[in-house]
Amino acid sequence: MIGLLRRLVDPRERLLHTLARADLPTLPSAHLRVLQALRSDRSLPDVGRELALDPALTSAVLRTVNSAAFGLRRKVADASHAASLLGRAELETLVLGMGVVATSPRDPPGLRTEDFWRTSARRAVTARALADHVAPRDRSACFTAGLLQDMALPLLCQARPAVYTELLASHDHADLAAHERAALGVDHAEVAGWLAEHWRFPENLAVALRTHHAVGEGPPPVVVAGLLAHNEEDAWIEETARRVGVGSAIVAQAIAEGRALGDDLAAAILR
Repeated sequence: MIGLLRRLVDPRERLLHTLARADLPTLPSAHLRVLQALRSDRSLPDVGRELALDPALTSAVLRTVNSAAFGLRRKVADASHAASLLGRAELETLVLGMGVVATSPRDPPGLRTEDFWRTSARRAVTARALADHVAPRDRSACFTAGLLQDMALPLLCQARPAVYTELLASHDHADLAAHERAALGVDHAEVAGWLAEHWRFPENLAVALRTHHAVGEGPPPVVVAGLLAHNEEDAWIEETARRVGVGSAIVAQAIAEGRALGDDLAAAILR
């Protein structure tokens, strides 16, 4: 009874209850099989063979790694080549990203899927470009976190269309989280962290998603790439450079790289 009353009066409890009752999509079975293989002691050639069993997933992975965003000198021809080239960690984050894209609601109220993933792809490339300078070991995780940090938005638009579409229409993205907390008791970063647990993301990726609006907590390349995706003024570029600890020219170049390569990446993952 107390739990029911809390859900009735607490907007956060009400939203999380709505999401918990929703028929949340699971990642596609092919993606789950590849993830299980990656997380086991099976060899990378075995993982490549598991990936090759699903032509659609293989095509999605190959389109993505062969896009301009990855900048590979040689074309990746098959699943075995992709597994050996990317390695476990990068292939895992890529397959997770493909799974989220595949299960995300298409054109929910208040959100155009094509525009949403274009912005996400640009942010992913920008986050990776910044990580190359400040956290090269985490470049793959920063890329995927940049791609998926707003993955809760389509679900929120679908679960609470009246409230959430008004929030999106009325507020800049930089201020969105504060208004979400006021209206819903929770922000999209917290919901993204909840989804990451639901889909069994690696802990470092789940933390990056949950803290991507928390300056000083989230990985700097991910936090600032999210902000830069919606604000490219010179003053903000200089502030971002200070936060990350690089020159403003590097930040400007990362933004340019995101614009130049992100659209090609978005086309690859949405095809």
